[in-house]
Amino acid sequence: MQFRIASLDSAWKTVPVNELTLHDLSAGVYTIEARAKKNGGYVWSDMSSMEFYVLKPFWQQTWFIASVLLMVAFIAWSSFAFAAYINRKRRQQLETPGESTYYRVEEDQRRTLDEKFGARSFRLQHVARPQCSIKIYSGIDHGSEMEETTQSQLSYLQMMEKSVKKLEAFIADVINYSRNARSAVQRTPVNFVLFIQQLLDDHQYAPNYDKISFVVEDHTANIILSDEMRLKIIFNNLISNAIKFHFIGNPQQPFVKITAKEETDRFVFSVADNGTGINPELKDRIFDMFFRATDSVQGSGLGLYILRETVHKLNGTVEVQSEVGIGTTFLVVLPKQ
Repeated sequence: MQFRIASLDSAWKTVPVNELTLHDLSAGVYTIEARAKKNGGYVWSDMSSMEFYVLKPFWQQTWFIASVLLMVAFIAWSSFAFAAYINRKRRQQLETPGESTYYRVEEDQRRTLDEKFGARSFRLQHVARPQCSIKIYSGIDHGSEMEETTQSQLSYLQMMEKSVKKLEAFIADVINYSRNARSAVQRTPVNFVLFIQQLLDDHQYAPNYDKISFVVEDHTANIILSDEMRLKIIFNNLISNAIKFHFIGNPQQPFVKITAKEETDRFVFSVADNGTGINPELKDRIFDMFFRATDSVQGSGLGLYILRETVHKLNGTVEVQSEVGIGTTFLVVLPKQ
């Protein structure tokens, strides 16, 4: 048996073991043609043809992109609406004539106010768009009942800060997904040790970063030639997860080991930690979109899904080895070509 796809092939190809699998076809309409003959001096049969369709993957379809944008818009609107509500309630409590004064606390005034009134001030800025920010100012009351009100304010402010950070992380994941899906692969020389050190510097303000020992080993003989933007997406996700899922306060020193090795036709990267590990029942699901293995750590559930899609864009593979209470190792294999 032989086949060809009318719009793509002019030459006939043999069907292996009477079963045909087509792959790497872009979305569109195709016509497959087939013919057959018996072994020996027989002629080919008349050609048979069949039309079939290849649909776009769901993440490239209009409804999915629209859903993501609507979700982002809804989360943004909810965060701003909640911030406005809290500010209204706070003003109603604090702006009673003759009892309170409302201060806009700037950074250079914080120390003086803290020492004088025992109150804390916050200024949170979110720059998802130019000239778009959330500013939260504390009110300072000279009365004797300020302490209780301040604690309530702090609780609200912490909730708002948590929501803003969650929104920021979700938007960053969506941007990474869009970049990976739309951008062509551009290979440039990458110095692995310097590249990883720059990423670690970006994470230095993450909670418990200073309590973790980071080790970077480069066993490659040559400069790595790859897409630096996509490598950042991959290693940012792996480093961020390794920091989040650690035992802090455990007698054993927390560590994250990042390694690069070179083989004949591929590079093998690993990110290993001695953190909490992954439940065996969940290992097959951690790369699914919006899947979160635990609610104890903030996240959008997109990180590892985007990581896998990015690795596939580079024609590579990713796998995970993990044991609960022992640690986790992610292996990323990328071909040199």
